[in-house]
Amino acid sequence: MPFDPQPVLAGDLLTLRPLRPGDWEALYAVASDPLIWAQHPAADRYRPNVFRAFFDDAIASGGALVALDNATGAVIGSSRFHGYDAEASEVEIGWSFLARACWGGRYNGEMKRLMLTHAFGSVHTVLFVIGVGNRRSQAAVEKIGGMRRPGTRPGANGPSYVYALTAATYAAPSREQRMSDRQSVSTGSPYEPIIGLARAVRIGNVVAVAGTAPLDADGKTVGKGDVGAQTKRCFEISIAALEKLGATKGDVIRTRIMLTRIDDWRAAGEAHGEFFRDVKPVNTTVQVTRFIDPDWLVEVEVDAIVSGR
Repeated sequence: MPFDPQPVLAGDLLTLRPLRPGDWEALYAVASDPLIWAQHPAADRYRPNVFRAFFDDAIASGGALVALDNATGAVIGSSRFHGYDAEASEVEIGWSFLARACWGGRYNGEMKRLMLTHAFGSVHTVLFVIGVGNRRSQAAVEKIGGMRRPGTRPGANGPSYVYALTAATYAAPSREQRMSDRQSVSTGSPYEPIIGLARAVRIGNVVAVAGTAPLDADGKTVGKGDVGAQTKRCFEISIAALEKLGATKGDVIRTRIMLTRIDDWRAAGEAHGEFFRDVKPVNTTVQVTRFIDPDWLVEVEVDAIVSGR
């Protein structure tokens, strides 16, 4: 497939479109922050005349993209495709920067994913050329599977390392890469260390909350004999665990309610509705024989997929 160096790429958080001469003022408003360039070989790129040269070169390259925040429509950064080589089946991604308000991984990660997915529709290998002192960008590329080629490449701003990322490596991250994205939380339940479980685990944008019983902060049963109160407490604990991992009840896609008496389904269902009436996740409600503590009338499980916001 012929490679298009200036596509329109839309994600959940941002959209990339071709850079235009009229974007100068908005893009420089972002680039004028000196801290953006602190680890970059061109540390003075925040100056108007220096950035003007960068901007003009981007326009002339025919591969520059501007990033727009989907929530506000504001310009938040830019990136570029460069040096497409059909014979070698490779293209470079670089000259990327984002407003500091968008730092922290989500925006940068989505921008990379959009560009890589587009590139791998046409080429086998994507290159990243990163200044030898820019450890932050090196670590980001290494995290997604980029391999540093031997030696350095000279440039106007000093030597750079060249990283190569193949379509196969990007599509199949290593176990170490997957596990580095794994997060978990505990709620202090006395059963967690005995069984060896986390209250919730997040990998990527998927969050799973373990079977949750109606316990208070001291590990004592809440609402003895009241299935509605116990169900509410279970979901309070579950939602608190979701929030610790960056999710909300609005991200919930599935719930499970396990009851010792199926005749209690209405009271448990009404409690469920207090939390999820507007969310409407899929639900399974079943009867079980008993729980660890005979005072527990209900346990719940929750699964969520974190949406871009």
